[in-house]
Amino acid sequence: MIRSLVLMLLLALQARAETSAAVDSFNSKVLLSDLASPWTTRADRIFYSGTGLTLLSLAIEHSTNEQFQNEVSSSKPLGESSKFGDLMGQLIPNATYSLGMWSIYYFSDDQAAKEKALKRAIFMFETTLYAASVTTLLKYSVNEPRPNNSDHYSFPSGHSTTIFSFAGVVGLEHEWYYAVPAYALAAFVGFSRINDNMHYLHDVIGGASIGLSYAYGIWYNRHHSEVNSTGVNIFILPTDDLSGSIGSLQWRF
Repeated sequence: MIRSLVLMLLLALQARAETSAAVDSFNSKVLLSDLASPWTTRADRIFYSGTGLTLLSLAIEHSTNEQFQNEVSSSKPLGESSKFGDLMGQLIPNATYSLGMWSIYYFSDDQAAKEKALKRAIFMFETTLYAASVTTLLKYSVNEPRPNNSDHYSFPSGHSTTIFSFAGVVGLEHEWYYAVPAYALAAFVGFSRINDNMHYLHDVIGGASIGLSYAYGIWYNRHHSEVNSTGVNIFILPTDDLSGSIGSLQWRF
C-alpha cells in the first residue's frame, strides 16, 4: 500500500513538469532507450556481472547460502532495527529525494539550480519506475516462494531494487559523502530482508543489480556516453553443472 501511494505521488508530481526536459524524457524513443539501457549502455557491466553473481549465489545456495540464510534469520542480528530497513525499502528515500528536488525547482530563484533539480527529480523518478516495474514483472514470472513461505514473490527483492535505485542516483549525482551513506543504507536494507527471512541472498543481489543497472543505464543515456563501443567487461557465471563458477574477460575495441 505504501509503495503504491508513494509511486502515485511521484507520478502526479512528474506530470506537473511542463518543461522541455520533461517532454524530452517521455517521448517513445527515449522511453524505449531507457528501458533497454541496462544492457545497451556501459551499464551492461553492472547488469551482466550482477546477473552472474545472482546465478552463482543460486548455484551454491544448498551448499553455502542455505546455512547463511538459516543462521541470519534465526539469530536476527539486526533485532528491532530491521523494521527501519523494511521501511526504507518502501520507496520512502526515493520519494523524499524527488520531493526535495521538486521543492528546489519550484521555490529557488537560481535558474541553474532549478534546472539541475528538475533533471535530478526526473532521473530519480524514471530510475525507480523502470527498476520497480521490471522487478514486479519478474516476481510474477518467476513465482519463487519466499524463505518463510508467506507468498511466491521472492525473486527479486523489491526493497533491494528500490533502495539501490536510490543509492545509484545519489552516487551519480552527488559527492562521495552523500553516496557513502546512501550505499550503506542500501546494504542495510538488503541485509534486513535476509534477517527477516523475507528473501534469499540471490533475491537481494538480483534486486540490487536491477536498481543499479537502471541508475547507471539512464545516466549514460542522459550524458550521451558511447553505447557498447569500447571498454572491458567482466562476467562471473556458474558452470554448466552448477558446481562452481567461471570468469570471462571481454575487451571491445
